[in-house]
Amino acid sequence: MNKMTNTSHGLIIFAILFLLVSAVGGFAQEPWRPIMPAELQMTKPVVEPDADAEALIWEERLDDSQNNKITRSTYVRIKIFTERGRERFSKLDVAFIKGLAKIKDLTARVTQPDGKSVELTEDEIFNRDVAKTQRLKVQAKALAFPNLAPGVILEYQYTEVNEDIYGDNSTFDLQLDLPVQTLNFYYKPFRKREPQYTLLNVEGLKFEKAEDGFYRMTRTNVPAFRAEPWMPPDSEARPLLKLNPGWYASFSIDLTMRRSTVFKNTGGRSKETYWANYSAWQKYLVDVVNARKKDFAKLTREVVGDASTTEEKLKRIYEFCQTKINNTSFGYRPSEDESKKASERTRRWLTEDDFASGKPFASSREIDTVFATMAAAAGLDPWYAQIGRRDVSFFTPELNDSRLLAGPVVCVVFGGSPHLYMPGNRFLKVGEVPWYFQGAVSMYTDGKQYGWWEVPMNTFEKNLTRRTGKFRLTDDGSLEGTVVIELTGQPALSYRVAHYDEDDQGRASALKESVQKRITNAEITGISIENINDASKPLIQRFTIKVPQYAQRTGKRIFFQPGFFEYGTAPAFATSTRKYDMFFRYPWSEKDDIEIALPAGFSIDNAEAPKPVTDTGQLAHDEVTFDFATSAGKMLYSRKFYFGNKNLVTFKASSYAAMKTLWDKFHIADTALVSLKAKE
Repeated sequence: MNKMTNTSHGLIIFAILFLLVSAVGGFAQEPWRPIMPAELQMTKPVVEPDADAEALIWEERLDDSQNNKITRSTYVRIKIFTERGRERFSKLDVAFIKGLAKIKDLTARVTQPDGKSVELTEDEIFNRDVAKTQRLKVQAKALAFPNLAPGVILEYQYTEVNEDIYGDNSTFDLQLDLPVQTLNFYYKPFRKREPQYTLLNVEGLKFEKAEDGFYRMTRTNVPAFRAEPWMPPDSEARPLLKLNPGWYASFSIDLTMRRSTVFKNTGGRSKETYWANYSAWQKYLVDVVNARKKDFAKLTREVVGDASTTEEKLKRIYEFCQTKINNTSFGYRPSEDESKKASERTRRWLTEDDFASGKPFASSREIDTVFATMAAAAGLDPWYAQIGRRDVSFFTPELNDSRLLAGPVVCVVFGGSPHLYMPGNRFLKVGEVPWYFQGAVSMYTDGKQYGWWEVPMNTFEKNLTRRTGKFRLTDDGSLEGTVVIELTGQPALSYRVAHYDEDDQGRASALKESVQKRITNAEITGISIENINDASKPLIQRFTIKVPQYAQRTGKRIFFQPGFFEYGTAPAFATSTRKYDMFFRYPWSEKDDIEIALPAGFSIDNAEAPKPVTDTGQLAHDEVTFDFATSAGKMLYSRKFYFGNKNLVTFKASSYAAMKTLWDKFHIADTALVSLKAKE
């Protein structure tokens, strides 16, 4: 099941599919719904007066009534009003990941204002890659609509069949990225149950009985959802329908028989009962670790060595698991011989025997399990944690929904608090977790007892980006020189995870593109990226750059911005008002050091450094300083910035005016100009 997603680059429906329409006979001739004369004659949108396009009908039908599959049908009708609307919807992508679902009966047509309709042919459908990594390849069938112009109506419909009923997403948008006159969602629950659901960020909606066992939820005249800078996750802002399918139940464990039992949901779920049952379900994970620890007894003694403290023992085991096992979840591809030997094993998991003949391979999950097993073999007591993801929702236990938790993550309690370990992520140093776990609420449990804990967040000092530039400014206004950027903490981790499986050329292209988004005429060469696979060191980016017309020359004066790394940036918040809360992912800091050789024959005319910018609560600070080596003809620029002191990263929309004022001051300070004057 997929969210209905609409983007400015065309309509992209991220349907999780196995096989798209077959090459021959791919379009079933399903009847189209009649278009009313009033729809053909429309010249202005109804929901939003200035809309470029408007959905007249957006309908989803979800059939969850069968044991082995979930079927979802989609029908969309969109009216185009402007050239921008024509450009936006001239192509429609149906994207898919192979192996999870299949789509059938995909049809599309265009209807002119005079009522004449033309269906798309196979020639107007072509393949394209949406995203490609070593782990995942997302492709799309792109539909190119012919003769699209203001006044026409485009329609498409298809049916998706998903046999992965337990992995199926159950959240749907109730507000799209274009205005909608009528938004219908039909739902046929499992075993004719009443619909169980939660509404997020919207009120007053309910299901009503419809035909053939379906229930219908309707919204009319729904304006477009407009994202704002620094948005919270969708579940905290966008109107959503979250279904509780019939198979979703709370679990308990027969601790004697070690057998899971599904209890019937009766409608109400007590927080204490629900989470106690969920905690007991995790006992199986702990039992597996304790059952396997005998298989790692000798190896664990060798790895732990003379370590005497719990922290040092765990550090040695962590580094062993992270470096002595080839990680198939992070790009390692076993050879044919390795795969053959693994298939000949009588077990699916690793033991210490697998390390005797070399470096075995395993997935991230198995590496985490080996770590937990060796911790148990070292006499420690590993638990497991399930953690909310702050990029998905701001989870609290009161929500009573374990689907909002991610994991399991190995947890060891010592020194009076839990400690999390994720050696299966090859770029996480011991004791670190990704940003979306930091600051999130976590359940930690051994299956017999459990506790709640807020995962600590990195301070801004640990998430540092250090940027260095050495440039020469010419008398025609060009700037050229070298740049070094060092990333540590969460910025480095995010970069590594996003780019580790690209080749050098791919990473260089991505870096070049990111700089040219800010400085469109930049000429970038000599790109190198260091330590991509070594998380113990900063991630370093180096390149040479030339920017023609970086400075503006007016008569005998040259005006330029010495803060190169903020050149071309826009204010963080452009609008005077805001609807949604503000959410910054994590605290961070930046340190810029720039040396600029000034053009011969010019001297400093006006170079007053901006005053430091801070707020009364010391949430953030931005300090820019100028210095000049007059004899050497150089300017030295320094900037020290941080945001998120005291781990404050989420702010109510009611504080927007103050936040905008603060960031406007940052922007003014960071883009301050210096003027040079030609010597007489």
